Amino acid sequence: IYIIFGTVAGLIGPLVGGFIGTFFGFKYLLYFAIIFTIISIFPLFKLENIKPTIRLNPLYIINLFKSHKNYFFGTIADNIRSFAEGVIWPLFIFFSLKNLISVGYVGTLISLGTLLFTLFIGRISDVKDKHILLKMGGLFYAITWILRIYINSPIFLYIISIIAGFLSLMIAIPFISIFYAH
Repeated sequence: IYIIFGTVAGLIGPLVGGFIGTFFGFKYLLYFAIIFTIISIFPLFKLENIKPTIRLNPLYIINLFKSHKNYFFGTIADNIRSFAEGVIWPLFIFFSLKNLISVGYVGTLISLGTLLFTLFIGRISDVKDKHILLKMGGLFYAITWILRIYINSPIFLYIISIIAGFLSLMIAIPFISIFYAH
């Protein structure tokens, strides 16, 4: 459910960004993004200043890494997957289709697909073995990246984007569940 909140918040963003970039130009899209970033800082001033009770030192971090290597590498891999899906794939779509609105469509379709599929995968993850779901998601997600090499039609770019959004959840939800359980 927490993942859905973030997805809902980002559902409209790519589409609006695509329209602003297409109709007003990239310069105005950048201005718009800067203004919203500045506005988003103000709620942070309302938060209480809570000081951490734990002091981190390099030895503690090294010991934490040694005892939880899988989580460190898993987090790094998940961040790389997220960057590839959120930055590299939209750039590929833009250079392939030469259209900012298409990038917005793809971002919105991925968000919509993941929104609808999140509860489904979350419930399966609660019942089934999370490690098997994680491995299946990783395998099928890797296959989508191989298929992306051969796709050049706009409709298939949209379809593979939705499928990749589904499969990325088969990786992210079990990983997050395993991570927070330990």
